[in-house]
Amino acid sequence: MESPIIIGFIGDGQLARMSAHQAIKLGFVCHFFGNSANGPCAGLGVYFKGKLNDFDLLKTFVHSCDVVTLENEFISTDFLIKLTRETQIPFYPSAHSFAMIDNKFIEKETFRLGGIPVCDYAIVKDKTTLSKFMHNKSFPVMIKAAKGGYDGYGNKKCNNLEQALDAIKFFARSEDDLVIAEQMVPFLKEVAITIVRSINGDVLAYPVVDTIQENNICHYVLAPADINNDIEEKIKNYAIKAMQIMDAVGVFSFEFFVLENGIVLLNESAPRPHNSAHYTMDGCQSSQFENHIRAITGLTLGSSHLKTKTTVMVNLLGTDNRETKVEQIDDYLNKANVHLHMYGKELSKPGRKMGHINITGANAKELLTMAKEISQRVRI
Repeated sequence: MESPIIIGFIGDGQLARMSAHQAIKLGFVCHFFGNSANGPCAGLGVYFKGKLNDFDLLKTFVHSCDVVTLENEFISTDFLIKLTRETQIPFYPSAHSFAMIDNKFIEKETFRLGGIPVCDYAIVKDKTTLSKFMHNKSFPVMIKAAKGGYDGYGNKKCNNLEQALDAIKFFARSEDDLVIAEQMVPFLKEVAITIVRSINGDVLAYPVVDTIQENNICHYVLAPADINNDIEEKIKNYAIKAMQIMDAVGVFSFEFFVLENGIVLLNESAPRPHNSAHYTMDGCQSSQFENHIRAITGLTLGSSHLKTKTTVMVNLLGTDNRETKVEQIDDYLNKANVHLHMYGKELSKPGRKMGHINITGANAKELLTMAKEISQRVRI
């Protein structure tokens, strides 16, 4: 009898946890590389505790696996290239794919040169480079750390030159830290789409979804998005084109701005399962996590079709106020169409994603109202 395939996860947060649940269900063994052995992935497999700048330990970890995937984008491209070369273990995303979106500047360049529309952008270092970018533009402008930002961290909306220069100084803490400026566009809504592509070349798309942001953090996802068929098809085609440009394998998610007159701009991508597709766990025939595992191991992909007319996902965010607990929304959790997913994190802090709830049904307005009520009541 052959030994089961060992899947390695670089990262040990909730995305690795939910992917590992599906890997185990499909008969695989999981190894994890991270720094929180008692966190979300506790008890799900063999754990390697270490930091992403420890190449020797990373190499030992990779040698223990048959295939490796990434939970986040914090590892350096140079390390990924070197690990691939020295271990000959397959990585998904590959070092080649990862390098094409290694930071937000490279990402924008990759998609723009591939014919996918994006907003105006530039590397900014000081008043001179910022003023050059702002020529014939008006504030506000978005200043971003080119690498490492997530959930509102690494982004700052700036209303004037002074704020923008302060943001550049804050994000450029060393000479190696790239900072970019992006033109803010008058979008009608933000949407996202998740694409899965297997090592066999099979590709499928999940529905386009509305993402509702507050303070640069996604609070709610509504599936499917309230857009017309032409815009949906345009977004789907651009996202699949992006996968082809990168020769990407696994699950990737793409965030788009929808503007007037049917214009769409690709904002950002994620080379991994993504918060905007957590709704798939209860809303689709096969979740993003199951299909990510299927894609990187060569199994047949599962259906991405919705099981119900509508699914709403609400993020459960951490807070300093712990007076209300998840148990105090039992009147919601007792409903058959309300599905709770907690992440097993050790510490709560404001804005941290501690879990999510998926609500399935038919009436989008009613489901979104319920999601907002839950969000207001839960304190973790």
